[in-house]
Amino acid sequence: MCPACGARRDWLLINQGRHVWIRCRCSHQWLEPEITGTDYDALISTPDGTTYASVAEGLLALGYDGSFAGAYLE
Repeated sequence: MCPACGARRDWLLINQGRHVWIRCRCSHQWLEPEITGTDYDALISTPDGTTYASVAEGLLALGYDGSFAGAYLE
């Protein structure tokens, strides 16, 4: 559950080496110590291959910049 808004799903997982971060649509982000980089790799079978010029650009393009705060996408 997102500690900022209470959302229970529709999160972005960000793998940075040994650490996996979870980002909510409200733009809150936290380290998830129970998910390892290996766990992440096992979850992602085929990456979409899109490359963004910056993390901020990627978050904006994917809707994790706070624009969809409070909304669940189906």
